Amino acid sequence: MKEFIPRCLDRGLHLGLSTWFFGSGVERVDGVDGFVRVWDQTLGFLKENDLLHNIYYVDLLNEYPLFHGFSWLTRQMDKDLKEQEEKARTEGAHEWKARPGEYNDEASRAAYTGFANEVLARMHAKWPELDFLFSLTYNGSADWRVMAPSPIAALDVHYWFMMNPLLPDQTGYWENIHGLADNDLRFPMVQSALLKNWATHKAKLVDWMDHNMAEVADLGRRYQKPVGNTEGWGTINWLDHPALNWDIIKESGEICARLGAKHGYRFNCTSNFTHPQFPRLWNDVAWHKRLTATIRSASVH
Repeated sequence: MKEFIPRCLDRGLHLGLSTWFFGSGVERVDGVDGFVRVWDQTLGFLKENDLLHNIYYVDLLNEYPLFHGFSWLTRQMDKDLKEQEEKARTEGAHEWKARPGEYNDEASRAAYTGFANEVLARMHAKWPELDFLFSLTYNGSADWRVMAPSPIAALDVHYWFMMNPLLPDQTGYWENIHGLADNDLRFPMVQSALLKNWATHKAKLVDWMDHNMAEVADLGRRYQKPVGNTEGWGTINWLDHPALNWDIIKESGEICARLGAKHGYRFNCTSNFTHPQFPRLWNDVAWHKRLTATIRSASVH
């Protein structure tokens, strides 16, 4: 960080700090106190080394509240679910009615929104000059929308076309690409099937994404928060492999750059794969510049 952040500052780049909370020792961090302590010490280190000049925002726990490595929070949410199931059975509910519906019941929502609100309040008090948020991901288990009224600085809501079954259905994507299969023998089949589904269902997929992004924008206006997406838009995982091409990723990035501009997204990504370990996409400078220009045009709409 001491080497990287100054290089970004020299190039006029702003940074967002974010974590999945994976790594050695995270299992020993408990509760709000432990979580705030880790972030407070991290930001203290940056301040001591004069490294906060170009920090644009702090994403305290990526893809909240499920897709992260903060095991204490996961255990707490699972414990709450178990207690609700046992209470329902004690009261005589049929077993199929005893399950509270994963994390979308009232008590579960109160648990993860309550944790976020307390953390945000304490971090704002300690670091009033910084903007804090929890990035959110569309999923069927914990509704991201309930986080919109919280004191997050922005709505960073992650969507991918792959979340719509019309794209991955009967392609083998989840087993072979997303799940990182042991070999690449089925990659050509996956590629062909995905391209077929993309061509067949593109209009419906774009309408679905347009609707989702409009909802994000509407909630942003309602709660007076800037909106955007730092992770998207085509596939969630992908590989720079000879049997796989970047056609869907590139086209979906272009589509969602335009949709983001349409809906007033203040920040946006081109794809999940703008890193040098994906050389065929990394080296397409013209594509990156074209999408970046579209993303920036949102400010004039």
